Amino acid sequence: MWVQDLNLLDFVIIVIFLLYGLQGFALGLIAALFDFLGFLFSFALALKFYSFFSKFLFTTFSLPLVFSNAVGFFIAAFLFEIIINAILKRLHKPLLPLSMFWANRFLGVLAGFASATILLAFLLTLVISLPLSPFLKQIVSSSKVGSFLVSKTSGFEKELNNVFGGAVNEALTFLTVEPQRKEIVDLKFRTTSTAADTVSEKEMFELVNKERAKSSLSLLIFDKKLTDLARSHSEDMFKRGYFSHYTSRTQGKHSFQRFWQSWDWGN
Repeated sequence: MWVQDLNLLDFVIIVIFLLYGLQGFALGLIAALFDFLGFLFSFALALKFYSFFSKFLFTTFSLPLVFSNAVGFFIAAFLFEIIINAILKRLHKPLLPLSMFWANRFLGVLAGFASATILLAFLLTLVISLPLSPFLKQIVSSSKVGSFLVSKTSGFEKELNNVFGGAVNEALTFLTVEPQRKEIVDLKFRTTSTAADTVSEKEMFELVNKERAKSSLSLLIFDKKLTDLARSHSEDMFKRGYFSHYTSRTQGKHSFQRFWQSWDWGN
């Protein structure tokens, strides 16, 4: 039976379609159609003109360009939707008497399904096109309904990646700096207002020991001197505005070198 071929995402998609269908029935075809057109046009115009907002954010607020693209897209979509909905609302008024017919309500379900299709296709294409979790990509790819929607919007992958890809890659960079590499990530900000989070430190330490225990490795012992050394490096990164396993661009000291030079060998 075809139901057995569906995964969890398929059922979530079906529920979303049903909810949008109910919303379309409540609004009626005319109102739901105007709502759909407002979303569709604002989305298309945002893809076309987001760069203007992105450049403004980049030059005015010194926001990193990769994040300016993503924020600029949402600002553009929001503004265009307000403008378009205001126009469509005026066009909708003369058609209000037609909204009273039952046929209008039943046909509104189709407009609701159309809105759900556009929204889901956008979200699922984002998952496929951006460097996100392979697990999420696998869920979408193995979904009968999800993979079908993505296949029909493959042309948008490049556009969406241009808008959001840089922001995702920039965020993931913080998680992919290998301990042996000298890579330095520019944080784009500096601050001296820092404080040690002892609770999180303790939780992280306990989690590391749990994983070591699972692998039959000896447990680590909490050492105050090493903790102070690590905190000092964290403060330096925030003050100088970088992320790296090395002290800075100029000093280039690795964590073991910092440990070796700062350790009090007399105690």
